[in-house]
Amino acid sequence: MTISTIHTFLVRPHKGIEGELAINGDKLPHEGGLFRTLSDIFKKSDTECNIEIAFNHREDGTQENQVKNDIASYAIDPSIKSARKVAERLARATTNRSGLGLLFLILGSDKGKKRLVLSRFPTNNAILAEENKDRLNVQFLERVFMRSTFSYKAAAYEAADPATGFWQGRAVDKQINTSDGQVSRYWIEDFLDSQLLTTSLLGSKRLADALRMAIGATADPETKQELAAVAMLARGQNNKTRSVRQFAEKVGLSADGKTALYSKFRNSALLDEQFQFDLTEFRKHVGFRSRELDNGAIITAIADRFDQIYETTKLKEGNGRVRISTEGTVVNDKLRKSTH
Repeated sequence: MTISTIHTFLVRPHKGIEGELAINGDKLPHEGGLFRTLSDIFKKSDTECNIEIAFNHREDGTQENQVKNDIASYAIDPSIKSARKVAERLARATTNRSGLGLLFLILGSDKGKKRLVLSRFPTNNAILAEENKDRLNVQFLERVFMRSTFSYKAAAYEAADPATGFWQGRAVDKQINTSDGQVSRYWIEDFLDSQLLTTSLLGSKRLADALRMAIGATADPETKQELAAVAMLARGQNNKTRSVRQFAEKVGLSADGKTALYSKFRNSALLDEQFQFDLTEFRKHVGFRSRELDNGAIITAIADRFDQIYETTKLKEGNGRVRISTEGTVVNDKLRKSTH
């Protein structure tokens, strides 16, 4: 595992601010405490960066992402010019809340593959005194940097060919003191234009959110009803390892239903990421199913039991008219003010 190049930039918050950026950077020497610390981060990225991420595709599904292109260009040609494009992207994603930071681009190789680690450290205004027009004072930078070597964000990418690889990576956020795999949204979504890949809870939530959005956006009544029925069919998929596409096949979604569901995933690569389906998490986000009739009635039940609780009969008059009935013991009866 060998490091070939490290570039660093002092990045100020610049989100929402128009105009050109003045971002000073430099190439770091392969010596000193700063280099040793960054070398350690580079080596540990294989295990510490344990949150799977993937670059977003374009809205039309095309496999194209400018951030991915920029980091691949740096991995192919690690110059101050190509590195600055990445630093500018971070500046335009950084708010005053995140503050001033140091970005490091650490490029090397491991077992025949190129590895690029992007890492951001918080810093303070003391460094400003050591800037000049063109570059950073690396010696002073090292003294200030060493105050916060355990508080950083990082993202790691590895591929034999960065031009065609690097679509997926791994991230870590040591500035968030939790153990549940959280990471700053601005680091993943705004800076890297990426999404988290799929854990059991995340995959189940993402599927539920997409299903709910698809039901709301679909105009065709049959497709809408088909998508709503998925909540009931989902019970049989609990604890099964599926991708979204496999899930859609297993519950028997039609071509129109699949199209409506898949359209709510911005990154089409997520459709093929496998995860263990968690019915409890799914129900949190698609817990109840409701039908509203033109006579003002709103009928609601637990989603995966709706068709067991209510009997729906199509009336001979046609025009989509139905009779919905159920029976049970009244356990609660109250009026509620409208929320409108």
